[in-house]
Amino acid sequence: MAKNENLSTILEKLTSTAEWRMEKAKDHPNDAARNLDAAKLLYKIAGELDGMTSYIDDLFENIRLGDIDVAPAVNAYITSIGFRAHPESTHAFLSDIDGIQADLA
Repeated sequence: MAKNENLSTILEKLTSTAEWRMEKAKDHPNDAARNLDAAKLLYKIAGELDGMTSYIDDLFENIRLGDIDVAPAVNAYITSIGFRAHPESTHAFLSDIDGIQADLA
């Protein structure tokens, strides 16, 4: 998988997870704030990430989302943002993705 495909895949996952969190906020009014905060963070990371392509080229060149172990782990991490995972910045998000891959190597 090429780095641009990796970026597209991660952006798509961030956006779809944010949309899912928005729906969960409607479904679970008692937990709406946490779901809305998670969605906001996911949208923020996606927006910043989309504008940082030159910065992340090297990282995405090395990410192996086609790897049977890496993609599910990255998906699980993205889904956990705002609940179990709280990256403070897009840079922290990228470091976490890199760490997931390193842990699985």
